[in-house]
This record gives sequence, C-alpha cells and structure tokens, in this order.
Amino acid sequence: MEVIHDSHVHPPTLALVILPGPSSDSPTDTSPPPSPAPVFVLPVNADLFVANFTAEIVQFAPSSQDALHPLPWRDPATRRRFVTLPAIPLYAPHPPSMPLLLLFGLGLHHKLTIDPPTPSSPTPPEPLPPAPPAPTPAPAPVSPTTVPHPAPPDPPPSATPPSPNRPALLPAPTTGAIATYLLPTAALGEFPAAPAMAGALLRASDDADLAARAIFNLGLWRNVLALGPHDARIAHTVRVAWNVTADARRTRPAQRGPVHSEAGAVTDGDEGGD
Repeated sequence: MEVIHDSHVHPPTLALVILPGPSSDSPTDTSPPPSPAPVFVLPVNADLFVANFTAEIVQFAPSSQDALHPLPWRDPATRRRFVTLPAIPLYAPHPPSMPLLLLFGLGLHHKLTIDPPTPSSPTPPEPLPPAPPAPTPAPAPVSPTTVPHPAPPDPPPSATPPSPNRPALLPAPTTGAIATYLLPTAALGEFPAAPAMAGALLRASDDADLAARAIFNLGLWRNVLALGPHDARIAHTVRVAWNVTADARRTRPAQRGPVHSEAGAVTDGDEGGD
C-alpha cells in the first residue's frame, strides 16, 4: 500500500480486506459474498482495533519484532513510498460504511487536521499602515560608495500575515460529528425531537436522496451491531440517525419498498434488544 501520511503513534500493522457478508451480527463469517462488489482495503493498527471493538479478528502472528511495525520502503522508479501489510479478510454487512465506522471507532477523527472553509465572498483587505516619511536625499558621493537605506518600520501586529507553516486550523471533529455524515444539518438542528428530525429530513431530501441515505444508515447500523464499538456514543448516534431515516421513509408512501420493510425488522429488533 502507498504511504500517504506517516503515523508515529499507531502505525498500521495489518490491512483489513472488507468483504460483503450476510446481514448478520457475525463479522467473521467466512461464507462467500452473494455477488461481486467493490473491495475496501483499510490499513489499521491491530492493537488499536482490539482496544476499540468487541469483534474478534484473526490476529497476525509475526515471527520478528520488525513484523510488528512494517517499515515503509521507497520505489526507486517512482520515488513513492509503500508499506507491505498482512491482509486479513473481514466480512461486514455493509462494506461501503466501514471506513466511516473505523474512522470514528478507532478514534482517528481526533487526529484530523481540517482546513477552515473558504468564505463565499472575499474578505475586505486590512487597511494598509501609514507610509513611512520619505528619506532625505543623500548628497552625491565623492567616491563610489554605497549609501545605506533606512530600515522600513515594523508593521503593526494586525498587518503581519500568518506563517505559511502554521495555518489557521479548525478543531478536530468530536465523536458526535459522525452524525453530520448521516443526516442533513436541518434534521440535526431538531435534535432530540425525532418526529421533527424526520420532517426536516423529508423536506431536505428527494426520493433518491432519501433512499440512498436509508441504505447507508441501515448498513452502518448493522456494522455497528456486528463489530460492537466500545464508544457507546457512536452506537447511540447511528441508532438515532437510522430510526429517524426509517420514520421518514414510513412517512413518504412513495418510498416504501424492500429497504423500508427491512428497516422495520431491524428497528423492531433494536428496540427489543436494548
């Protein structure tokens, strides 16, 4: 795998090959996928995964200390860096939502560096500092010498541009930020009133958007049930988002279909499981 960013705290020790499995709570089911689907290969730290999820994965048993933390190597032709990791298959109910679950479940979202958003309208420039007085012309030199120029005055603090090596950054997202991937902002603004959240979701989504969101949120919820993240806030947030999405689907009759009927079964099972 190509190395894009160095991680000195929890370097990846294996690559999870996420394969589509049955819609069950067993992520280690070895049955073959029902049909061809995109394969997600996600580098993770094995110790970090064990510490944050209840699901058991096949552990890689290294024969030397070097195998615990594989070292990157550089391709002499392209000058790009790569690392060789052992591949571990993991069957999940919904592979497309696994990167999001691992991002928040492993706590990697705390390490994100987010650039501030670009304003929609240009910011008016800061007023320029007053120009320094013009220096008095020096008399013509008798011999070829260099006349020293006066040093320019120090600019005020407000006119000093930020260092390019230290850009202004936004804080890293919290665990609750996973909700922004599941529901529109209008729906999140109605929390904790679930009916109002479902209504806002309906107003902000057309039929195609609502159907796609239902498939993703249901799949993510099933992945949560299968892998069991230790952070209860993740499970609670995903559960609320899925229930709101299911309520919105029930409210819009034109959207009733296989996902809706399947949603009712999962929702009912969830209510009884807690």
